[in-house]
Order: sequence, then C-alpha cells, then structure tokens
Amino acid sequence: LQVALSLVLVVGAGLFVRTLTSLNHVRLGFNPDPLLIVEMNGKRSSVAAENRPELWERMRQAALAVPGVQSAALENVTPLTFSGWNTLIENPPGLSLGEDQRLVNVNAVSRDWFATQSIQFVAGREFTDEDRKGAPHAVVVNETLVKKYFGGANAIGKTIREITRPG
Repeated sequence: LQVALSLVLVVGAGLFVRTLTSLNHVRLGFNPDPLLIVEMNGKRSSVAAENRPELWERMRQAALAVPGVQSAALENVTPLTFSGWNTLIENPPGLSLGEDQRLVNVNAVSRDWFATQSIQFVAGREFTDEDRKGAPHAVVVNETLVKKYFGGANAIGKTIREITRPG
C-alpha cells in the first residue's frame, strides 16, 4: 500500500513539474519581464471620484520619474488576475449572434499601456491624451473580435455599440 501510494505521489509530482515547465513556454501576449504591477484602490482615496483621473495621471507621471522606468501606464483590469469586466455589444450589420456570443471582455487603459506591455499593433493606433472624457470614443480591439464581428475586414472606422443591460 505504501509503495502504491508513493508511486502515485511521484507520478503526480512529475506531472506537476512538467506542467510548470510547459507554462514557461506559453505565449502571454505581452512581455512580463521586466514589468512591475502596482495595484491601487481609488475608492479608498479621499479624492472625489471626478478628480481621480488627474490623480491617476499624476501617479503615472511620478512612476515615469523614477530612474530606470522606461514606460508607465494605467489599467482597470490587470492581465492574468482572473478578474474581469465585460459588456454586451450590438450585433454588427449582417450578423445575428446570440447574447452569449456578444459578451466581450473589456479593460480601461491609459496611453502607453500597449507600449508598456510590449504589445504590437496590427493596425490602428494606441490611445493618446486626446482620448479623454468628452472626446469621441476610441476602442482598441483584438484580432479575435475583428474576425468574429467584422469577418476579418479592417475594423478601423467601424462602430461597436454597447447595450445597456438592466441592473
């Protein structure tokens, strides 16, 4: 019984080590090294909600002033944290996808986010300082969304409309 149990534990440990080794070769879609992620909770701040964007930008600028920092950006949802924020979008013209197929994951990010993560653009541009509240909305989408909703056609200039859900 002890030999059988030991054998199961050794095989399990071997499979675990093999899985960890395999995870080192998974493409994440961004460059994790050298990358420092700092998490802040703005709701605990004494700064009024409408003034928080300026606070975040001051913090981003302070991070950029640290010697050795090449890029700094802000995001609402940190990659690989298994937290999320999603929204439902309208069917693009010519498609009638079900609601479950129109639920897309979203993230609010600042300028330089893609450069900070070393994410390359296929087409289009990164966000700039002009992409602020009150300006025309700008969205960056991935290739999966372009293939699914626009048939792989160029998505630049296309419109994506969010559907407000009850609650």
